[in-house]
Amino acid sequence: CVCVCVVFACVCVCVCVCLCACLCACFQMQVLPLIHYTSSFIGVLFAYTLYVIISSFHCSVRGASFIVHGAAILNARFFKSSAVVPHVDEIHADPKWAGFTVILGTIGFFKQFTDGFVIKPWILKLMLGPFLFAEYALWAIVLNSH
Repeated sequence: CVCVCVVFACVCVCVCVCLCACLCACFQMQVLPLIHYTSSFIGVLFAYTLYVIISSFHCSVRGASFIVHGAAILNARFFKSSAVVPHVDEIHADPKWAGFTVILGTIGFFKQFTDGFVIKPWILKLMLGPFLFAEYALWAIVLNSH
């Protein structure tokens, strides 16, 4: 998606430069705002795509960290019969638990990537409705800010 945006931006700039050179002055006044708004749209689209990828990666790593922390606590209480619950720093310092975190985070990120970074189950869309609405509102404000 990002590569397509970059290629599209390069093609748009090349076509618009050629059009500006070939057209008379009255058409150049119409082409220059088109170039401006097209490049602004592509920039916002690129930034939004990066935002979605970075937040998806953060959420998958954070979720994996929560799961591994819970699994380490369950392991300490039930399988090792220890009354002492390990601290979060002790869990992440252990290479075994860190490896589980990386594996679960990678699985979570690729699951979100293959789904196209959208929420599939309708019940989650219902629960996260206000946040989705706020995100769409911010998206509209950014697009209409020029």
